[in-house]
Amino acid sequence: MSMDHNPGVRQDEEAAVWASIIDDVRDDPAEGLPELARILRGELVDAGVPLDDPVALADAQPDIVADWRELESVVAALDVGRDVDHARLRHAVGLAESLHRATGPEADKPADARLEPIEAAAEEAIEVDEAVADYGEVERDD
Repeated sequence: MSMDHNPGVRQDEEAAVWASIIDDVRDDPAEGLPELARILRGELVDAGVPLDDPVALADAQPDIVADWRELESVVAALDVGRDVDHARLRHAVGLAESLHRATGPEADKPADARLEPIEAAAEEAIEVDEAVADYGEVERDD
């Protein structure tokens, strides 16, 4: 798949590809992990992790760098046809998901930002319910 060079467009494309393959990767990590790592590499670079600069990488976030290197070593083993232990594959998928959450398209948004549309919809539903209740109330002239 050809990705756009514009970071914003590429992020949208990568997010769509990620969403379309993550379940398959969880089911068969050996098959999908290399593609997931390719997407993740783009996310890391877009987030400012200098993967192609060993000197700058030494000063980057150590947890992210360590997780990336472990994931990269598993993908390298798969690429040369080596058998990789199932537990190590599962661990690599977990690392990929963790890195994606930390640096992917949703990383810049506050945790509650993803809930905002739900909250807005709930507020609208409450307003509608109140309006219906007001309309439905009937005063009796007894």
